[in-house]
Amino acid sequence: MGMAGPDIKIQKLGDQILRIIVTRIVNGELAPGDSAPSEFEICGEFGVSKTVAREMMGTLVNKRLVLVRQGRKPEVRPAAEWDVFDPLILELQQDERVVAQIVSQMQDVRTILEPEIAARAAADITDEQLAQVRAAYERMLALAGSPDRFLADVEFHVALAAATDNRILTHIMESMRDLMRVSVRQRAGLDTRVFESGGRDVHKEILEALEARDPDAARDAMRAHMLLAKRARADRSTR
Repeated sequence: MGMAGPDIKIQKLGDQILRIIVTRIVNGELAPGDSAPSEFEICGEFGVSKTVAREMMGTLVNKRLVLVRQGRKPEVRPAAEWDVFDPLILELQQDERVVAQIVSQMQDVRTILEPEIAARAAADITDEQLAQVRAAYERMLALAGSPDRFLADVEFHVALAAATDNRILTHIMESMRDLMRVSVRQRAGLDTRVFESGGRDVHKEILEALEARDPDAARDAMRAHMLLAKRARADRSTR
């Protein structure tokens, strides 16, 4: 019990240092090809132990921000190699052009996948899975007008993917959950009106298609949702 306090303090310090280094990389202070701080330099600059510095370096490597090779200084990797799903990288990214590109690419992936996810779910959804999708939809209604509505919206789509019983599809949507939360709502500044598609409740249409176990209707409703959301984003970008 007595060790919990110091451990927590070390962990919080490590998180703070990580944010500083990641910020330097994603915002160009340390450019691709530049030398990244070594474990020794992290110890010297931030006054942490070798163990903390080693863990920090391991995290930077896992995020694909830094390349470590035997006998050479750590090196900042090209931006194209960074982990695009990493929430911290997206949160700290200040170049709106980069964020806009990520959002656009994410929307393309969703437009390709989600109509078929909806159709597959409608064909095989269980009562328990349907209840989870319905609960997410009801949270969206309860949070109308609140920024938190977006979080319920994301959970609606993740629950829909889970209803396919396809682990790969579910993993893809769960990975995009963090990307959507950070890059779309927080960084790109989209508000809940993006998902209020001209007064048309496309989420209700999707839910009703699931309840009817109608794959074609589910596919069409999701395709309409993706199209309307894309138009809303385009309209907002021209304001």
